[in-house]
Amino acid sequence: MTNFLKFILCCLFMTTISQFSYAQKTNSLKEGYVSYEVDVNGAPQAAQMLKSSSITMYFKNGQNCLNFSLMAGIASINFIWNTEDQQYTLLTDIPTVAERTAIRLDSDSKFKEMLDQGGQLNQKPGETKVDVKTKKGKRKRIAGYSCHKNEITSGGTSIVVYTSPKLKIGDANQLKELLGANGIEGFPLGFEMEVEGIKVFMKATEVSKKSVDSSQFEIPSGYKEISLEEFKEQLGDQLGTGNGTIGL
Repeated sequence: MTNFLKFILCCLFMTTISQFSYAQKTNSLKEGYVSYEVDVNGAPQAAQMLKSSSITMYFKNGQNCLNFSLMAGIASINFIWNTEDQQYTLLTDIPTVAERTAIRLDSDSKFKEMLDQGGQLNQKPGETKVDVKTKKGKRKRIAGYSCHKNEITSGGTSIVVYTSPKLKIGDANQLKELLGANGIEGFPLGFEMEVEGIKVFMKATEVSKKSVDSSQFEIPSGYKEISLEEFKEQLGDQLGTGNGTIGL
């Protein structure tokens, strides 16, 4: 279970790190969703669980929600953000780990400071910032859109992101600055990443213009609100990091 939870966090990071917009002539969508499928090599348990799991990004007039539904909805992680109002919320419902929990990231002073400064998560003074290399000659067609290849490297960790410059969805410029990868052009429709020998592949299967219910961007009733520090300690204990933290 510990390795599987680390894998979940990895997938969530992959999808969140690249929700960027690009200012050129684009197919701009104000409302709808993007669905992704996930494939895993090197982790049979994770691959089996992902057969009935899904990742979906919802967006509506500046509101955004990244939904990670696991095992046909038995567990879920949601990241909700509205950059205009500077509101960022993480929702988790993972049995025995973090059940029906809401973390208001915008109320955390450290997170707020990073937003105000346009800083980078997990970056300490003197550390190398994110390096982005775009290879427009290497293209792949995903969900009906032509995408070019981007290689993002930071602190020995690398991720490949396939983006479509013709597609603009949602509003996540502030998240782009926060994560320090301003060089990305277009919306991400494909990802490749390797973590501890586990290879993760994600690609969009559908880009939809259908309407989205406003409740998708709200904290559901029955969720307990805790601080980011409380969540890090709780999750760190479950993941067995030894010091009650996970380095967020």
